[in-house]
Parts: sequence; C-alpha cells; structure tokens
Amino acid sequence: MNYELFALEEIINGFLEGGEDEDIKRILYQEKVRVLNSIKLVMVNCNHESAHQYIRGHQHGLTELMDIVFQDRKKTPPESQRIKDEILQSLSYLFKELESKYSSFLDSFVPIPKAISTERLSHLKVKFERLLSSFENFESPILSLRMLRETLTPELKREKNISLSRFQYLQEFIDTLELQLSSAQGNDFFELLLLVAGLNFNHPDFYNFCCDFFSRQRQALHTIDSQLEAFSLFKNRLVQKQIAMAKIYRPDLEQIGVSLQRFLETEISFLKELKGMSEVVSFANEHFKINFTVRQLGIFVSLQAACGIIQTDRPKLIHEYVTGHYSTDEAEHISEKSFKNAYYNNARSDLDKVLEKLTEMLVLGQKRY
Repeated sequence: MNYELFALEEIINGFLEGGEDEDIKRILYQEKVRVLNSIKLVMVNCNHESAHQYIRGHQHGLTELMDIVFQDRKKTPPESQRIKDEILQSLSYLFKELESKYSSFLDSFVPIPKAISTERLSHLKVKFERLLSSFENFESPILSLRMLRETLTPELKREKNISLSRFQYLQEFIDTLELQLSSAQGNDFFELLLLVAGLNFNHPDFYNFCCDFFSRQRQALHTIDSQLEAFSLFKNRLVQKQIAMAKIYRPDLEQIGVSLQRFLETEISFLKELKGMSEVVSFANEHFKINFTVRQLGIFVSLQAACGIIQTDRPKLIHEYVTGHYSTDEAEHISEKSFKNAYYNNARSDLDKVLEKLTEMLVLGQKRY
C-alpha cells in the first residue's frame, strides 16, 4: 500500500475498532484532501512508467481498504453501520477521483471495489432490462432475449467481482446498443446480430448463437445455389459493418467479426466443393440417348464384349453400367432385366440394324484415316 494511504488506513482501523465518531466526517475529509494533494504533487514529477505504478498502487490499496470495510459492514447491525458508511463514502470518493483524473494509469483488469461495483451493477441491470424490451420489434425476439439474458445476466449479479474494463465495456455496450436499436430500420434479425457484433461482443455463447443462426438459414434453403447466395450475402454485410466500439468484451479472444467471417468463408468453401461434387455426380448419372432399341443396344454391347473391346468376365457389371447411363427412344430408363434379355437373345432384324450401323462406322473410319 502506498505511504499516502498508511495514515488513512490507521484512522479507518481506529474507527472500526470502536473509536470516537464525533469528528469522523471532518477527519475523513481532511484525509481525502491530503491524499489527493499528495497524489497530484507526485504525479507532476513522475515519468510515464512510474506514474502507472504509483496510481495502480493507490488503486490496489483503496480497493483492499474498501473491500475490508464493505465486508465488515455486512456483519454489522443496521443501527451501527453509520461509521462504516461514512468511511465507504470517503473511500469511494477517492477511488472515483482516480478514475476521473488518472483513468489511463489504472489497471483495468483489477476488480472494482465491492461497494462501488454493487451500486454500479444495480444501475446497469436496470438499463439492461430496458434494453431487452427493445428487442420486441425484431423477428425471433425470444431467441435474442434468451441469448442476451443467458450471456449477460451472470455479469450483472451484484455479488460478482467485475473488473474496471469489463464494467466499462458493459456500460458502453448497453448504452450504444439501446441507441442503435431505437433508430434501427425494419426487423431483420441478422441486422440485430450485426449490431451486436459491431459492438465487439466476442462472447463464445454469442459466437455459437450466430453459427446456429447461419446453420438454420442454410437448412431452410433447399438448393446449394440458394445457400451459397445467402452465405455470400451474410459475409458481405458482415464485412461492410463498421465497428461501433473500440472496447472489446474479451481482449484475450479475437474480434467476433473476424471469427464469424472465418466461419462463413469455411461454409462457403464447403458449399462450393459440394456444388462441384454434385455437378460431377449429376454428369455421372446423365443418360446418353441413342437411336438403337433396347434389343439392338443389347446386341451392340454383346458384340463389343465378344470381340474384346469391353474386357470383363462379369456380364452383370456391363448390364448395370449400360442401364445406368443409356436411354433409348422407347425407354427413358432401361431395366436391367430387359437389357439382359436383349444381351443374350438376338433377333435377326435387330442384328441387321446393328450391322448396318457398324458398316457405317467402318466406312467413316476408312474415309478419315
């Protein structure tokens, strides 16, 4: 604890141990003035690094003192809490002065003193409930309300320790989102997600919520082309969305916009591969129409197998391939049974037709080569 706070700590301990309280307001006021003047004097002659250490030392010291008094007050009967209230009021004043005048030097990851965070979280929770009512104008309000309630309500519990940076983020998040919702056009649910993403709300649950939303949108579309179009639009709108807040919910995680963009790009890449595969499969399943009858086609293929053009000792494979890839004027889909009969049972008229075509092929081959 910094030496400027030693005297204040001794005075506070004296009052907590049952000291006289007639002059407590005057004594605490004098100590507040002395501590603030001392800080101001030292900061004038501090370099940047020393100033950080010096102010953070006071921040830690005040937080420790306030938490001790706050916990002691909870054990005190209501009629005997006046002295502790006076002490907490003075310490709160000192802490808020540090926030006001030396905010850039504070350690933003240290928990706020309990007495201050309890009051601030109580006010913030009222704002949060008002914010939730703004979602009524959007599609699927129940989903959005549940998502925000589940992610933010634990943060706003009065008994929770909350850091200065987290509180500042939540305060700006709620104020900014409420303002944006009041001027939002239409009731596009994705626009709501963009608003929250634009506030750097990189909570893992919000990321999962967005991914589930994208998955539901994809399932609602029945063609790969429509899914690709929707996901490309989502990505473009996300990329074009401006970040409305410099602060971030979780500094240890990447920005939510970057994470969601990566998710959409992965989905788009997958859909493109899927589309390519479906085109290949579609081509593989394409039926080539020929001007043979089924009986003539059976003869034509059996001749190829007999002279070794088609090399296989499993005629069934030949039957399956032909029936899966060829159609005729008389049969759009050739059954394996009918082709098998044509393959083994040859009529003279059908054979003559096939031989006529083979002769044409021979003449064409001789002319070309």
